[in-house]
Amino acid sequence: MSLSKEQEQWLIKIKSDIQNVEEVSEELLTEEFCLAAVQSNYNALQYIPDALKTEAVCIAAVRHGYMLRNLPEELKTEAVCLAAVQHDGDALRFIPEAMKTEALCLEAMKHSKMATYMYRGQTYIYTHPLQEVPDELRNEAVCLAAVLSDYHALDFMPDALRTEAFEAMIRSATPSGSGGSGYGISIIKFRSAISSGSGGSGYGIELIKSNMSKRDGRV
Repeated sequence: MSLSKEQEQWLIKIKSDIQNVEEVSEELLTEEFCLAAVQSNYNALQYIPDALKTEAVCIAAVRHGYMLRNLPEELKTEAVCLAAVQHDGDALRFIPEAMKTEALCLEAMKHSKMATYMYRGQTYIYTHPLQEVPDELRNEAVCLAAVLSDYHALDFMPDALRTEAFEAMIRSATPSGSGGSGYGISIIKFRSAISSGSGGSGYGIELIKSNMSKRDGRV
């Protein structure tokens, strides 16, 4: 069903100011119109009545993963959550624990971004989407996908996976001479060696940062 001329005119207004959604008359506020609105500007979702936030509308909105946090729990269906993490793996943090399956977490790690420092209070916290994966799901497949997307994920892997076998898995999945994950591989054995000694994760983080700088030619 195509939009009416009046609906198209409203879409132009919404594109310039998403709050105009609230001014659209009820008879024009159809599912097709709402879908077009969020496709034009995903932030329009917050002004759409809950009754019109269908799965299709929500999927269109969560192409920006952070929009998932604005959805009521009952609208976070499997399809909506999958669409969110396929656009941004960090959206995993907004998914209820009960819905975090191995398949969903695997997709999130494939589309995860680099680890970042988040400023909370007066402290910088080093974070990565792998932290949002339940402990029981941090298996070889999920961790490998995370490392191949961003080698900083090595810093958030379970100690049980810091083995020569897992290192071999990373090497076999990383094109020769491509850099990338290879710069973080040495930390696997390094972590095993210092897990009960001095240094700790802070030193490991600095090692990764140092390797990243060497990769990028900054040092």
